[in-house]
Amino acid sequence: SIKKISAQDGSIITFKTFIPLFPEGLHVNRKGEILVTVVDESSFFVDKTTTRKVLKLSEHGRIIQDIEYGDNGLKLFILPYRVTENVNGDICVVNRTGRYLGQIVVLDKIGRFKFTYDGNPNLPCCDFIPMGIACDGNGHIIVTDPTDFSIHILDQNGMLLQYLNSTAIGINPPISVCVDRTGLLWVGSMDNTGKQGDRKSVV
Repeated sequence: SIKKISAQDGSIITFKTFIPLFPEGLHVNRKGEILVTVVDESSFFVDKTTTRKVLKLSEHGRIIQDIEYGDNGLKLFILPYRVTENVNGDICVVNRTGRYLGQIVVLDKIGRFKFTYDGNPNLPCCDFIPMGIACDGNGHIIVTDPTDFSIHILDQNGMLLQYLNSTAIGINPPISVCVDRTGLLWVGSMDNTGKQGDRKSVV
């Protein structure tokens, strides 16, 4: 289920239940609509009976979009792990394809497939395991890859604009990411012992 925590008194209510599915990734857009990835189980096995999709909910919890299949009738996702929305309404999904593999799947605002990003094309031998994803006010897609200690910045068409070594800016490794209302990029990290790392902001 999705829970809502009151900013006034800290009380918690259940906003939406998805039984028998499990919610994984969550994003609230500027309209107050909620994007959530749901799965029947957290595995990399997919067949005709499994459910792996993205739902868009109204601010009141009504399902207004259900995205599971592409134009070819095949499932779009193996394990949709995180989700966000671009300034032009594109839906950007971290799709885990294996224990040590992943990709970014980008759809347009009505759920049609646009492109995938499978990691830095200049490093073809390096596994790409995306974890966090966010979009900034310019439409850039920002992805963290903790196994490679890197932050990938893409344009709206999936071209790699910047490939940042996170260790150079003191983030080891980068896990979660978001862009605040002032345009600052926030990256959450954990050190190699599993302890919480320092909070960092990256302009």
